[in-house]
Amino acid sequence: MKILYFMLFFLLSNLIFSLDCSVLGYEKKDGRVYYSSNREGRILIPEADISTFISEDFVGASHSRYAKDKKNVYFEGKIMGNLDAATFRILALDFEHAGVWGTSCQIPDVTYVSKDSIYFENNKIKNADSKTFQALGYGYSKDKSKVYYKENEIADADAKSFVLVTDNNDIQKEGKMIFSLGHRYGKDKNNVYYKGEKLKNSDSKTFVVIDTIYSKDKNNVYNNGKINEETDSATFQKIDSRFYKDKDNVYYFSRKLDKINPAAFEIVSTEYFRDDSRVYYIKGYNEIRELENSNPEYFKIESKNYSKDNINFYYKDEKISEADIKTMNIIDDNYSKDKNNVYHLSKKIKNADPKTFQALGENYYKDKNNIYWYGEKIKGADLKTFEVLYWGYARDKNRVYDSGRFIEGADPKTFIIPG
Repeated sequence: MKILYFMLFFLLSNLIFSLDCSVLGYEKKDGRVYYSSNREGRILIPEADISTFISEDFVGASHSRYAKDKKNVYFEGKIMGNLDAATFRILALDFEHAGVWGTSCQIPDVTYVSKDSIYFENNKIKNADSKTFQALGYGYSKDKSKVYYKENEIADADAKSFVLVTDNNDIQKEGKMIFSLGHRYGKDKNNVYYKGEKLKNSDSKTFVVIDTIYSKDKNNVYNNGKINEETDSATFQKIDSRFYKDKDNVYYFSRKLDKINPAAFEIVSTEYFRDDSRVYYIKGYNEIRELENSNPEYFKIESKNYSKDNINFYYKDEKISEADIKTMNIIDDNYSKDKNNVYHLSKKIKNADPKTFQALGENYYKDKNNIYWYGEKIKGADLKTFEVLYWGYARDKNRVYDSGRFIEGADPKTFIIPG
């Protein structure tokens, strides 16, 4: 059964990650042009002129949705009757939210020109001046008199002074195409804009983007375009990719952490941080737990999962209650022992002998009296003849075991693992 589960998991994983994005692109084959997508499959484009057909591929895009020949412009294999092939030209790509999980797909929003008209994702930008039009990125563009977000004009924005607000994560190609990685900020001499909307009480002169979450000016700290009311702009700073602080608080991504002294805040490791009164453990991505009775002054990490201070020994965020800190010895990532006991994770293994306790492999362990699986005694296991195989299997003279459990009817003398 375990082998069957493994095979099914392997096949499912390969299926998921072999799926491409919904747009697979154009192909020339046997004198014809085809367009393929996961939605509609492979379709022939009978009108396409193969000798002049060009797929509009760009750096960063996994597959092209746009193409043209001497007569037509094509979008996802279909003729765009309102576009002029001779003057059609892509101006910019916008990659925010372009990725699709489990694939290598990168499908950007596209700004393009045809004749004297400008389009954002097939929506015409009304009254845009094609001669002075500039695609800026982030969905923003402008001409000599107006500023646009996607296909919509931003009322009252000053075109002459309007610029993007970027940081070092942005990528430019030939100084024109901007591949945005998480911001939607722009500003002019008077205001700051987020996704084309004016930010109230913003200060254009002092506004800066900190990263993909935060930005600030002299008045406010912003989280994706919204004011953080409790945050002090003057003292707000980024500590690392997860933590921020101001004079009053510490923040974990967008979350304010209570009861932490920002003046004494210190990152100990990827999983641990402390202030002058407590030590904390980050469990998973977003759960933060306080270590019980911890002493931050003496706290230090012993191994991947173990830490200690002058009083207590911890497995991740859990105190090992009966541990003798002076004689504690780490066996591996999940087992430890002292002069009195053996511990699995943070729990004592009842009656296990610390002097003879040792690892056998495949999560099996033994002492002078018993065989153990994940901290639990395997009842009836023969200590002298017990043999660990692989994939969680083991045997002794009487039985075969799978993940510590007896396999009824299995013969230990003839048992083999296929493959």
